[in-house]
Amino acid sequence: MSGDYRGRYGSESELIAALATLFQSGAEKIPADLIVDIGDDAAIIQTAGDLMALSSDLLVEGTHFKMEYSDLYSIGKKAAVANLADIFAMGIRPRFFLVSVALDERFLHNESSKNSILELARGIHDQASQFGVRVIGGDIARSDRLTISITALGNGSKKVTRSGAKVGDGLFITQLPGRSLLGLEQLRKGINIDGESIAHHLAPEVDFEKFFTISRSATALCDISDGLISEAGHIARASEVDINIESAALKHHPNFEKISELAKELGIDPIAAIIESGEEHFPIFTSRIDELGKLDGMKNGFKIGDVLAKAGESGRVMLDFQEEKRSGFSHF
Repeated sequence: MSGDYRGRYGSESELIAALATLFQSGAEKIPADLIVDIGDDAAIIQTAGDLMALSSDLLVEGTHFKMEYSDLYSIGKKAAVANLADIFAMGIRPRFFLVSVALDERFLHNESSKNSILELARGIHDQASQFGVRVIGGDIARSDRLTISITALGNGSKKVTRSGAKVGDGLFITQLPGRSLLGLEQLRKGINIDGESIAHHLAPEVDFEKFFTISRSATALCDISDGLISEAGHIARASEVDINIESAALKHHPNFEKISELAKELGIDPIAAIIESGEEHFPIFTSRIDELGKLDGMKNGFKIGDVLAKAGESGRVMLDFQEEKRSGFSHF
């Protein structure tokens, strides 16, 4: 986005809210087949026999990936993961991708360039095909930098949105965030202390089937794309609740010690790494504890906080009952 947007809208969420107001204005009524509008991981429409989820995601060189850090195959996988996550996060299984790519001069006019683009395409294909997702079309254009846009479509009979969290629910994660940010920091410093974190940043490995197990008991659900605090904020605002995250709970997670040691070695506060790390793409969700217990809670979710009654105008996220201003990754 240009500087004009940055001056008026302090965050990506604020701009999305303004765009939603614009695009939703002027219509006499909400179409009967529109089930979920702008503001969730995906939109959902009612088809003749099912719910269809639709989502679009854009990856721009220099903002979402850097060629000096990653190969094209991994960039393709990363693009596919981000789009798979948006559909799975609605409790719906993705089925199709539409892939559009804008190419600069590096990828035009010779056989080597063609092979490079095929590597990008193989990354998308190999990741998507693991879950039965097929690329069915798209577009190719010229640009001054590599840009990848994917529209994902899926269908299912049941949805879970961000707006269902209730006072008394617990807040859960399936894995402790942090590895993506710590992997990126190593790449920035030109060091390799923990190759697993670097690999996770470049092409995250996500257990997407976990979303379906969770969706049977989750009251609200999304994937961690922009950071733990940011996604908890999406749930809080959509559900009109406050959410409190306990730092002690984060520290009790089985993976905290490993993340903490690496963070300190890189000069980063461990809690900051956990709450700000984006592009993790595993679930964050709310659920009644008794319902989660039916699914064997320790295997399917780790409790890190609670859903509280809203005390202000908009839903807040707190860390140890202090409003948390840090968020995570922002496109601005």
